[in-house]
Amino acid sequence: MTKIYLFLLFLLGLTTSSFSQTPFPTENVLWDQAYIGFGGFPLPEYFVLCGDTTISNQTYNKLYQIYPSLVDENHQLTYIGGTRSEGEQVYLRRRDNEEILFYDFSLEVGDSVQIKSAYPDFFGDYDVQMEVSEVGTTMVGGMQRKTIHFIYNFTHEEIWIEGIGSTDGLITRGLFVEPFISDYEPFLVCFKQDNITQYQVDDEFLCSDFTYEGDCQSTTSTDEVEVNIFTVAPNPFRETIRIHFENRIEGTPQVQLFDLAGKGVSINYSIGSQNIEIKTALKEPGIYFLQLVDERTNQVLLRKKLVSL
Repeated sequence: MTKIYLFLLFLLGLTTSSFSQTPFPTENVLWDQAYIGFGGFPLPEYFVLCGDTTISNQTYNKLYQIYPSLVDENHQLTYIGGTRSEGEQVYLRRRDNEEILFYDFSLEVGDSVQIKSAYPDFFGDYDVQMEVSEVGTTMVGGMQRKTIHFIYNFTHEEIWIEGIGSTDGLITRGLFVEPFISDYEPFLVCFKQDNITQYQVDDEFLCSDFTYEGDCQSTTSTDEVEVNIFTVAPNPFRETIRIHFENRIEGTPQVQLFDLAGKGVSINYSIGSQNIEIKTALKEPGIYFLQLVDERTNQVLLRKKLVSL
């Protein structure tokens, strides 16, 4: 009996050691994602960790969203925030400088976790609770990694993969706990490290050959990532949209408005020192995306979901 007990302990030790903790990445990674837009067509988007910065004596890895250019290497980048890890918890310092829990890979069956919006400028400042329904493993780069499963709204399953993030998209975990627009459905396609595909969700959508070779130099001094806080009103809107910035607008940003298919919409706008007024002549009500781009750096300063009445 003692020999059997020791043998079982030995097997348990082998099992435990084979699933060692995988830390959240800090560099040379790319999340290849897509979202279902108007007409059910998948549109690509990417996320990279690019350089680091020190804020309030904490070092963060800077997270950017990339909208690839179809004609050249002049891709549009949106700063999302900075990530850091403490054990199995990952934290995100958002654009508004609030630090939130990004992921918790220590969760077990029956545990609950409170999730706040990672990108409130675009998705709204949602704050939801999720409960773990199952814990398992999956193969990533030839190694077993922990998976954490959530089921909500009766049928929707979201899976967190240790060291990667959510199958519902890196920054959109918990997005579908509460009702959201059905015409925007983000999902993870694959995860790359050092330009090598480590994980692909399934064979329905193939991993693209997109790579980002931008300047990712680390900072050497303490700095706050400068983000000009803004408000957009009204939303929903009819003809006029007004943007007010907390600080003075630097340069002359390019203002763009897109429909769900990614097609540009004709607008007129005027720019003041802290305000932008936009005039539209939309013929159809619906969901639109407002975007401001810094013409000097091609970085996206603002991206906001709007509803036209």
